Amino acid sequence: MVHREIRLHHVIRKTILSLIALAFLASAAGRPADTQRVVAIADIHGDLDAFVGILRRTGLVDANIRWSARNTTLVQTGDILDRGPKARAAMDLLMALQKDAPRQGGRVIVLMGNHEAMNIYGDLRYVTPADYASFADRKSESRRKSAYKAYAELNKNSSETEWTKAHPAGFIEHREAFGPDGKYGKWLRSLPAVARINDSIFLHGGIHPQFASWKLEKINDVVAAEIKAFDAYKQFMVEQKIALPFYTLDELTMAANAAVEKKVDVLKDFLGLGGWLSIHPDGPLWFRGYAEW
Repeated sequence: MVHREIRLHHVIRKTILSLIALAFLASAAGRPADTQRVVAIADIHGDLDAFVGILRRTGLVDANIRWSARNTTLVQTGDILDRGPKARAAMDLLMALQKDAPRQGGRVIVLMGNHEAMNIYGDLRYVTPADYASFADRKSESRRKSAYKAYAELNKNSSETEWTKAHPAGFIEHREAFGPDGKYGKWLRSLPAVARINDSIFLHGGIHPQFASWKLEKINDVVAAEIKAFDAYKQFMVEQKIALPFYTLDELTMAANAAVEKKVDVLKDFLGLGGWLSIHPDGPLWFRGYAEW
């Protein structure tokens, strides 16, 4: 009886495996030879070497780090920046691949992650010294001295030693590069938060159930509008000598609070930016519910 059950189990298992194989072969046979391949790569975080290794292993680039994947679509789902030393080089590579891929019928879609938004807004807690250093040049020290002089005029009790420690060489250039007219700032502001490819939706964080009814275009439009509003508020503060162009998010918030106390009411809405979709924990760049629940 036992032997009979073992043989029956073996036959059932063999039959199931055969059916799976037949289904796979039928699917492969019905699939066009030039079906578009999609490769998604998430958080790079300044680790250029690992990123290039993935690109090579997946056949997306050749030995010269040029696009070699024909009509493949690469989706980079954000968080290129922070934590690692080569975030600038990683952005340069992605920008180059975006131009290179279409020559072979491919495309590179880069999405905004929460760390891209953080750098735009001036939340710089994860920027590494090596990253700042990549923006430094022979004029960095003179720019830094000029920046501190302007800072001291607005902040009478400031300490140059402390300020210099918090603003290493390359800091001022980094903030300029991430501004709305900077090379990287302009590119980052063009990135969508969400993209649809065939029947799949890609984004950095997730879509909270309360936003499940939103169209993708609405999510992208709201995030883009918030960044545009931030740029407008910051420009207003700079023009009114309330803040300086290189201010961090914390410094901008403190300056806005002080201005509101002096009846600059236009900045009240700016102080509510913690509830913006691009910053809120339940927003598409930040939401972690599906991993935590």
